[in-house]
Amino acid sequence: MIDVNRQGEVWVFAEQHGGQVEDTPLELMSKARVLADTLGVRLAAVLLGNGVRQLAGRLGQYGADKVYLVEHPLLRAYQTNSYAKVMCDLIGKHRPQIVLYGATAAGRDLAPRIASAMKAGLTADCTDLQIGDHKVAISLQPSSIPSAGRKWRRFVRV
Repeated sequence: MIDVNRQGEVWVFAEQHGGQVEDTPLELMSKARVLADTLGVRLAAVLLGNGVRQLAGRLGQYGADKVYLVEHPLLRAYQTNSYAKVMCDLIGKHRPQIVLYGATAAGRDLAPRIASAMKAGLTADCTDLQIGDHKVAISLQPSSIPSAGRKWRRFVRV
């Protein structure tokens, strides 16, 4: 498992296609800003592509304190292996504590590969993410304890 860097930044993978930043990472920037402020760290966007430098300013307008820009001809179009390699290298070097990916086709392809390679946790299709002390609103308790020769019973909400 990757060591947690409590001083690490909060990152958003700034997915772009054809030289245009997708809407999803721009929407993620507002939530990432809240998380970064709660943790007292910087918010950064990670922008991969070729000839996309001009998009960095837009990410700053959406709240990024910093933009990690990696340009290379092999990153012109999304390719899983190339993007995963670059992201893993950046994560290994800069050690962010949170990286957010949009629930897009590319994000759903890339995030689990990176989490697996980095031996880090992954929460998929998250609709809310909060940092802090929270009470559990719902507890699940088994209606019976399974034992040899007995079937599992479903869990019930209490």
